[in-house]
Amino acid sequence: PPIIARTTVYTFRGDRLNPHYWRLVEHGGAGHNTAQPEQQYYTPDAVTVDRGVLHISALSYDQIDPADGYEYPFLSGRVETAESFLYGRFDIALKVPIGNGLWPSVWLRTPDRLGPISGEIDIYNGFGSRTDGFTASVASWARGGVVSYQCVIVENYKANSSCTRVGNPQRTRVNYAKNYHTFSVDWRPDHITWLVDGKPYWTVTQGVPHVAMNLVMDLAVGGAQDGEAPGPMHQRFPADFEIAAVAITR
Repeated sequence: PPIIARTTVYTFRGDRLNPHYWRLVEHGGAGHNTAQPEQQYYTPDAVTVDRGVLHISALSYDQIDPADGYEYPFLSGRVETAESFLYGRFDIALKVPIGNGLWPSVWLRTPDRLGPISGEIDIYNGFGSRTDGFTASVASWARGGVVSYQCVIVENYKANSSCTRVGNPQRTRVNYAKNYHTFSVDWRPDHITWLVDGKPYWTVTQGVPHVAMNLVMDLAVGGAQDGEAPGPMHQRFPADFEIAAVAITR
């Protein structure tokens, strides 16, 4: 991708992701033995590139997880950067899918290959049932336990969420499934600021992670964010989470 100043702009050309920059993930969703399990099995088959857009799709196909034999009712996609980043600004132009139980997200996390998660910044967590709402958060772990956690929710005031409700920076209700919108985080050693379409809406100065992280983009089905997804008889699949561009400034 072209480098302008210290900004790298990732665009999606051809019919597949460039493996030099991106990794496709294959494994089951989180917490299938918990009260609010995710219902998707992540597979590279659910990630496509078409006419300059990255599509992360949720598909109504059963999949048995070869790791533990658990059967997931949906397939979906997860994409991660091959590179890890320590601080920077991340801008992601996206269009969200519509449907109860869908959980589109863009986030930063410490790499799986290094063991238990130790840092996370959620740039965007959406609700398929209410595409005018979203949450953002930051968390740190030690030895598998949460040390600090902060989150906010914007606009979707009926969501069952313990996140702090903050004002809508758009000043008007926006359906993020209708057009592309840019969700951003500016991560510095002493603070993190979250933005939507260039408008800042939250800044933290405590609990800032100081560990290198990968950018992750995925579409979960079910789970704690938007609840269980109804079966395909009651909802249209595939559901499509679209990413038009990613810009990372260091």
